[in-house]
Amino acid sequence: MIRVLQANVNRSTLSHSMVSRLVVQKKVDILVITEPNIYEAARSGWYADTEGDVVIKDVSNRVASRLNFRSKGTVALETSKTLIIGVYISPDVALSEFTSTLDTIQELISNTDKKIIMVGDFNSRLVAAGGRCTNKRGKLLTDLMETVGCHCVNDETPTFEARGHTSILDLTILDNRWRSQQWYWEVILHDIASDHYATMISVNDVSFKTNEQPSLIRFSAYQIEVITNRVATRLEAAEHLTPDTLTNIVMQEMDRESRNSLRKHTVYCWTGGIALLRQTLQTRRRVMQRLRPAGDLRYQEAVSNYKEARRALNKAIKKEKRIHWSRLCAELDSDPWGMAFKIVTKRFGRRLPILSKDWAETQVSSLFPHITVEERNPTECDSRRFALCELQCAGSMLATKNSPDRTKYQLH
Repeated sequence: MIRVLQANVNRSTLSHSMVSRLVVQKKVDILVITEPNIYEAARSGWYADTEGDVVIKDVSNRVASRLNFRSKGTVALETSKTLIIGVYISPDVALSEFTSTLDTIQELISNTDKKIIMVGDFNSRLVAAGGRCTNKRGKLLTDLMETVGCHCVNDETPTFEARGHTSILDLTILDNRWRSQQWYWEVILHDIASDHYATMISVNDVSFKTNEQPSLIRFSAYQIEVITNRVATRLEAAEHLTPDTLTNIVMQEMDRESRNSLRKHTVYCWTGGIALLRQTLQTRRRVMQRLRPAGDLRYQEAVSNYKEARRALNKAIKKEKRIHWSRLCAELDSDPWGMAFKIVTKRFGRRLPILSKDWAETQVSSLFPHITVEERNPTECDSRRFALCELQCAGSMLATKNSPDRTKYQLH
């Protein structure tokens, strides 16, 4: 498995360091940074294009890699079976220069038989990447992908957000030969001090051999339900269903759920149906955000659809919470040391709860039997004189330390 992470840091040193943390957390193998900081990119290990707009680095050193090609806006790193290409094309360049860069990439791909992974900031819009429209740059890029046998794996998730505006500028393009392999693409919604989000593609490349021992992944009943619902949704949208396609979809969803379980805990009231409602809500919210600048009737319709999805999600969550609360109250009488006890003790932590004196006395009296103590009159007690030897023996048994007030103990 090879993991390639791409991020636009806008020449920021802080963003560079935050991306480095993501590299450790996500166990990245190849790191591609567009618009890097010139001082960070000057360090050893980085391969840059001729203009310093995109850099690439093998951060895992798990396989032999070397620089394959570099030109303006393009740099390529190759392994035994894979060619990773990093691209950055400024939005200010003319269309002729954009075409020239694509011609260079086409020639590079045509002269190799390795599988292609191309990531970068193309500053173009195309429907194949989840955009609303395809501009002139997008048409040229689409023609390039058809010519060299590649496809874009982006979905509708935005990779750029600034001043309330979202867009899909950072693209990930894979060779069509990767379709039969297991792969997973995601937008990492972590703050990296940039107006771009980092993207990561994980593909099953046998040339990248890991020394880690494979661990057994266990899924809960809720996770299996989520995986089943996601697979069913994707199968309904699939045009041509084959055994390889089914296996690929199941493996992708299992890998996705295993990654999610590592970074967050499942909420007790969360179900597969609620997960689908939340996914619908997020989709409608992205549509609403894209139509916001237009301000036409389509935007008003998108707002109403978003509010309807939000109400449905909140209603489902409240219903599930009521069911779990009733179940918890019913289990309290049958199992006092069950989930209710765990919830209360977890909330208290290591600190003891602050209890009133009356409450404590009530609980103690209910736990221990009340014994009536008969008070005796001192005059009724047997009185006798003590011998001197008895007093000396009792005095020898007292503590040797000084008392707080020695005047209180005087022998009469």
